[in-house]
Amino acid sequence: MRFIEDTEINLEESDYLNTIQYVKTLSNVIENAELKNGLTIGMYGEWGSGKSSIIFSLKKHLEKNEKIKFIIYDAWKYSHDSFRRTFLQETQKELKYNKKELSQSFYSDTLEEMEMKNKFHIPSIAAISIISILGLGIIFFWPQNLEFKLSIVLVINVASSLISFFRKSFYNLKLTINKPHLFAPEQFEECFDEMLNESISQKNLASRISSIVTSSSRYEKIIFVIDNIDRCNYSLAYELLATTKNFLGKKTNTVFIIPVDNVALAKHISSKTEESGTEDAEEFLRKIFNVTLRLNKLNLSDIYDFAKSINDKHNLNFSPVTIDIISKEYATNPRRIIQAFNNLLLEIERLKNNKIIGTSELKEYESIIAKILIIREEWPEYYQILLKNPDAINAIDSNIRGSEEKIEKLNSFLRTTNAISKSASKKAIERLISNTDKTSEFGEEFNEMIKTKDIEKIQKFYEKQETNDKKKIFESITYELNKSLRRGLYTSDSINLFEILLSLNENQKFTEDENLKIEAEIGQFLAPVIPATAFYQVLVQYAFDRIKNGHPYLIEFIKGSIKQTLQSNFNLDNVWFQLFKEYIKIVNINNHLNDLEQHFHWLYLIENVNVREIKIPKESLGAITPNSLIEEVIKKFTAIGDEPWHDLVYLNSQIKFGHNLIIKIISKISGFVGSQLNVSDDRKIDDFVSNINLILNKVENKALPKGELNNIFNLIVNLRDHNGMQLYYTAFASQSGSKSFLQFLYNIFRISNNTIDTSSLWTNFVNHNESNRESSYTYIELLNNDFVIQSLIPLLNKNKFTSSKYLDLFIVVSNEKDNKETFYINEAQVSPGLNEILDRFLLENESDKELSSIFLSHISKERLKKLVVPAILNLPQEKIENVRQELLTLAFDKICEDLPKYEGQPNLLKQIAAKGSESNIDALCNIIIAKLQYKETILEGLEIISVIKVTNKDSAQRIINELKTLMPKNTNLEDQFKQEIASLTDKIQSLR
Repeated sequence: MRFIEDTEINLEESDYLNTIQYVKTLSNVIENAELKNGLTIGMYGEWGSGKSSIIFSLKKHLEKNEKIKFIIYDAWKYSHDSFRRTFLQETQKELKYNKKELSQSFYSDTLEEMEMKNKFHIPSIAAISIISILGLGIIFFWPQNLEFKLSIVLVINVASSLISFFRKSFYNLKLTINKPHLFAPEQFEECFDEMLNESISQKNLASRISSIVTSSSRYEKIIFVIDNIDRCNYSLAYELLATTKNFLGKKTNTVFIIPVDNVALAKHISSKTEESGTEDAEEFLRKIFNVTLRLNKLNLSDIYDFAKSINDKHNLNFSPVTIDIISKEYATNPRRIIQAFNNLLLEIERLKNNKIIGTSELKEYESIIAKILIIREEWPEYYQILLKNPDAINAIDSNIRGSEEKIEKLNSFLRTTNAISKSASKKAIERLISNTDKTSEFGEEFNEMIKTKDIEKIQKFYEKQETNDKKKIFESITYELNKSLRRGLYTSDSINLFEILLSLNENQKFTEDENLKIEAEIGQFLAPVIPATAFYQVLVQYAFDRIKNGHPYLIEFIKGSIKQTLQSNFNLDNVWFQLFKEYIKIVNINNHLNDLEQHFHWLYLIENVNVREIKIPKESLGAITPNSLIEEVIKKFTAIGDEPWHDLVYLNSQIKFGHNLIIKIISKISGFVGSQLNVSDDRKIDDFVSNINLILNKVENKALPKGELNNIFNLIVNLRDHNGMQLYYTAFASQSGSKSFLQFLYNIFRISNNTIDTSSLWTNFVNHNESNRESSYTYIELLNNDFVIQSLIPLLNKNKFTSSKYLDLFIVVSNEKDNKETFYINEAQVSPGLNEILDRFLLENESDKELSSIFLSHISKERLKKLVVPAILNLPQEKIENVRQELLTLAFDKICEDLPKYEGQPNLLKQIAAKGSESNIDALCNIIIAKLQYKETILEGLEIISVIKVTNKDSAQRIINELKTLMPKNTNLEDQFKQEIASLTDKIQSLR
């Protein structure tokens, strides 16, 4: 694969975008302009718009003239060095200028030695003079008897000393001057001027002769291009422009061309300098340049031709649609088009090597790939959305944040390219943006679900797929499972993928072939994989399902591991304990449960496991809980309310205990009565009795003979408090205590089949709790059973219906039936109490409002209704109409059977008209019509009609017909009657 090289082209040889016009314009200006004060040209165009090719072509054109020198300085290349130094270096290099003293000093420090001087050393001269005088004195004035030889030696020594001293009396002085390299702006300018003066031919004769003699290069014009300024940091860019303007751009016969992206550079300068805004930055640029040349916006057709020519020249074979997408998106930037082509070549090569998509498909999806790459390059935020939701490629409006301009450009791109990608499936898009591996076929979103083990999302995704795609998902996950198992990733990828498969099977069961494939993959790796699970319930359920299909491999492994663990070092936090709990919850095949019965017994004995927390289903608990285990629990509890006791209560609630187990429990409880009860603490009494009830509540009716219960009954009933009062009196004193004690009495009553006499305790309870309404309701609840309650009949007729308790008791007991649907109490037994109630509640009485409300709420009960109606009919006629409406309504049917008897009771008739049933209204019509026949009773008839509730069409029509004929018959009726009749006629018609 060969990439397209992004190099400058000679526009005189190849010009796809008609940019040679700028080359010609610049060359004409440079060749013909008089450059007495130099010229600085700004060439404006965005990055990649072809400025470099224009400069390259201009250089080629102008250098055909040997008298024009073209120098390009790359500011970006030297951005970390001093501009002045590197600019002079490049200029010197291009002009082949031999360094002179001034220019050389700009680059390095110099050392200069001054002349040498001899100088006297004053102290030495003084010492020599003194010694010389002393020596001469010795020679001339020493006694004559000394030998002549001595004189000679002395003279020599003195002479030697004089010479030595004389030599040290002088020293040499040498001066060396260190001159640093030039740094001041004026030195930079002077150095630049020196090179220009030596390189640009002068007009005068002397200069021309000098040039001929020295054979030095002489140019008529020098063109400087300072390129890539807009790539430099703001401080360097600012320095380059300012230096060019102030020191370089005014030289005779020189032209400075500075190509820049003026928009980007203006923003750059305005954001980093003191310039107040883009407008001020633009003004700054105008001050820099003598003239500016702006590259015009490229024509779309031209840019397409350019892109196509690149495609043809390099044999890229991109489709016209692909070329069109890229050329339109980068219509102002030829360089971006070349980059886009290179990126597309690279991406296609990657997809080929990925082998997810075939070569033919790659050609088919070429334009879509180009679209994806443009989104990735220009709008990376939206590309991230695309990775998660491939459908976003076909959206018309995006949902990313950003500037309005940026969002509008994206939306415009999505709209104009929608036709390209809308025909491609979501899966195809996912494959184009995915990496390798099987799961990538379903996109990054699915990959992320698998990676994060998002079970809920995976299940929803799987459910939406077609059957073939579901198979592919299964295959891809099992493929990854196989890889992870071979790599030994048992506690990470392997268990995660296995659990994902099980979760998919939860909602939509795999086929038998798929299950067999799972077995083939995981079967030999169960030992290292299963202990890493936290998917206990799903795993056991799957294993149980496989039993039913004749494949017990997984359940046998789990059961065997549980057995092994229970027999060795059992740890409640162990994964096998968690699996054991789920196992006994789910597996309901007895041979698999019974196999663990003994192990469950061991578990309880060794580890003191809290049976309640396991929450084993009834059917499973019974299968794995032998009587021997229950007997162990009975032995373990040492007080009512301790942990073993609560385990016992739980087991009793789930499993039907035999009589022998119940007798053992009651016997052990009896031993705690004296030691555990603190008769001064009502709460402990209540708690003790409540706990006993938890066991007794589950014992069947008539299950035990009197002898087995009588012991504990007598112990509890005969206990006395610190005041010597029997325990049940203390219990009756509190609401909760009375409730638990009544429950205890009720359990004794039913379990012993009433062989233990509790009637006196019931009576005492009623007598002690007349004001305790809650306890009364508890009592009534206990009466809802199949046992004889004859012993309670005397309570019904004590004429104490001043409290709601007795009223409730009367209502419940009087309506109780046995299993043959026969009332326990006959009417004669109920009548005394009922008569008292009726005497109090038949008529309205504000003082009895609460009690009457209770009675009336139960009045619809069959027994009471049957007894109340005769009582109402036996009242004098004038009192019947004053009976409470709720009770009177019950008697309407009986009254209507003999309605003429009550013709003289208009108020009663109006109540029937307003509240009566349809049959009651039918019977009433005859009375109404009869009353309309006589002037004396017309008003009564009309008043009845005014409140009537007619639902039967025939009855309504009879009344209407009678009303219509009423006025012709009675022409002397008063006007108010006529209006009333007309109004009632309309009303009856509307009720039909």
